[in-house]
Amino acid sequence: MKFFKEKEFVIVVFATGAAILVIEIMASRILSPFFGNTIYTYSSIITVVLAALSFGYYAGGVLADKKPNQEIFYQIILVASFFTLLIDVLTTFFLGKISLSFSTISGPLVASLILFFVPSFLLGTLSPFSIKLQSLKSKAGIGRISGEVFFWSTLGSILGSLLSGFYLIPTFGIKKIILGVSLWLFVIGFLGTITSKTKKRILIIISLLFALFFLLSSQITLSRTGSIFQTEGLYERLEVIDFTYGGKPARLLRSETNSSSAIYQNSDELVWEYSEYFRLFKLIKPEIGRVLVMGAGAYSLPKAFLSENPTAVVDVVDIEPKLWEIAKTYFRVEDNPRLVNFVGDARIFLMKRDQTYDVIFSDLYLSINTIPTHVLTQEFFTLNKSHLNEDGVLIANLIGSLSPVKKSLLLSSMATFSSVFPNAYFFAVLDSQSHQLQNIIALGVNGQKKLSFPEKTEDPFLKKAFSHLIDTQSLNLGKQLVLNDDYAPVEFYSALAIKRSKEAPQTE
Repeated sequence: MKFFKEKEFVIVVFATGAAILVIEIMASRILSPFFGNTIYTYSSIITVVLAALSFGYYAGGVLADKKPNQEIFYQIILVASFFTLLIDVLTTFFLGKISLSFSTISGPLVASLILFFVPSFLLGTLSPFSIKLQSLKSKAGIGRISGEVFFWSTLGSILGSLLSGFYLIPTFGIKKIILGVSLWLFVIGFLGTITSKTKKRILIIISLLFALFFLLSSQITLSRTGSIFQTEGLYERLEVIDFTYGGKPARLLRSETNSSSAIYQNSDELVWEYSEYFRLFKLIKPEIGRVLVMGAGAYSLPKAFLSENPTAVVDVVDIEPKLWEIAKTYFRVEDNPRLVNFVGDARIFLMKRDQTYDVIFSDLYLSINTIPTHVLTQEFFTLNKSHLNEDGVLIANLIGSLSPVKKSLLLSSMATFSSVFPNAYFFAVLDSQSHQLQNIIALGVNGQKKLSFPEKTEDPFLKKAFSHLIDTQSLNLGKQLVLNDDYAPVEFYSALAIKRSKEAPQTE
């Protein structure tokens, strides 16, 4: 008890420092479903939190000199607990509307200001305030007290960072973590305030208000119709939804707010049109031995490869570890000796593996604003090519607009793909003449064998694929940027593509 009395404010800044970092790390999980995991999202969060802390340090120092009493110190923590709780409410009801009103460039900054500035500002005032209060009860010099306060505050932030990444996010959902942090701050503020001169009646009212607000917030959920399962994955929120598609009962896997994968509940027919293009390999290499699918989703494509190629072995790699169990529980995926599951980043997987393949299918982008840059560069496609057998094929699901403009995400992706695979073909899933955002399937051949469609075929897929083949000569891909590990402005090009799609005529 003596130690606590002597180090009271140092201990408090340790605890609140942990809260600051939990909020900052959770901020990326809160914003990414609406604005993507882009550099704009992370830069906006870091900018807002640092700005809030800076203003908080200044304001806290001024306030501490004017009114250096512990009552105000703990009241600030109580107020911060309310604004932390407000993050969940604002996210639930308003973040979706904000995302519709702002671009993927400006949106994260606006949302960060609304959600995270005030709680970060309030928590930032505590360090200089605690230095002042500690100096009034300690004989140590101000330099030593300042160093001690910032040491423990930063150490608390380190703990908050480690807890978030290694325990909180893998164990709890975003909502529970935000509620937990707000409750943590409230308890600290309450315990500190109850020992001060604050009137007990006021404290009781504040406590009842917080309890009511906390209970209401904990009950607020905006679940989708048909949702049968939700969980917080290691990288994203995952949800399984039953719905109707094309007049048939289907089941959907959603990653954050993006439709990741789906199956029909009464058949193994592929749901998404782009996924049918996995069959393109048959025009180059009809007999295959080993296949790699990068991006598991609900494992509908690996199942299709296994079903249509009875002797093939299919390796599947995905960075989200929970997908395998979800697929087995909800998407009719069974253990199969010909299906080998791996958890990890696709690029790192290829770097560490010597296995070569007849077919690699790359489906690594959730949406146009959630494209991992490192799997869209020249180096990544070169790595894929090095793992293909002679006449092996890479089939990659790209996304963007075929509009012949400069700084085009899709055309740069196609130029990059073609720089590695001179023998390449591209197919527009919707329409090869359309300039709207759509899936584009890239087919790269590791060899000189040319793609040829049968002159006469009853196969409806082959008829459609031939009609959707893109004439790359008209696109002047040579004028587009080839993306590489040193320079790949994917987020910027993605934002431009989204902006152009919103400005395009509705007839596009």
